[in-house]
Amino acid sequence: MTPGAAARRGRSGAAGIVLAGGRSRRFGRDKLAASMPDGRTVLTRAVEAVASVVNLVAVVIPPEGPVPDGLPPDVLVVRDPLAFGGPVAGILAALEALAGTADSIVVVAGGDMPWMLPEVLRLLVDALEADPDATCARLGSATADAAATVDEPATVLPCALRLGAARAAATSAFAEDDRRLHRLLGRLATAVVDDQRWRAIDPDGWTPRDVDRPADLADRPS
Repeated sequence: MTPGAAARRGRSGAAGIVLAGGRSRRFGRDKLAASMPDGRTVLTRAVEAVASVVNLVAVVIPPEGPVPDGLPPDVLVVRDPLAFGGPVAGILAALEALAGTADSIVVVAGGDMPWMLPEVLRLLVDALEADPDATCARLGSATADAAATVDEPATVLPCALRLGAARAAATSAFAEDDRRLHRLLGRLATAVVDDQRWRAIDPDGWTPRDVDRPADLADRPS
């Protein structure tokens, strides 16, 4: 990993993880390097959104290959221990690299999520700060998949984790060869940010959307 000087742009004690080690199979090329209408890459947009609400961002990249272009100079670059080993391995590697106490809050997002609104990400941090018993915060969604809770469906990413509990859960999941992110989050006590609350900020629901295919980049002009 290559540490940079820690950014001082967000909340004291909060950190971020941006996962950037996927294959981009459906996109046909490296989607994280694709340019947005404003000239920034998909990955850069995602990193800058997370960086605006935390002190330091760890970007998880594949074990081999160059560091992506366009990253802010103050990110912490973490090499995934496994090539395309899944998000749990990447999250665990970043959690182990990040300094902090067990109660420290970590915002986690995908590198292919360029439309995240910082104000929505702050709601995730607020949810953990308001509930000392919660170890995960997720955005409520009426259209979430079956991985979410029955009573309060929630998106998988972005989310906020409490560092100590998340590290322990990810260690156990990895040891059991359970690489599914929704299963990892299911091991944690979750606070759900009500769908109506965060959509008051992001009415069209762009924050949890990711880029899968080139056509996705044309859905929103900026």
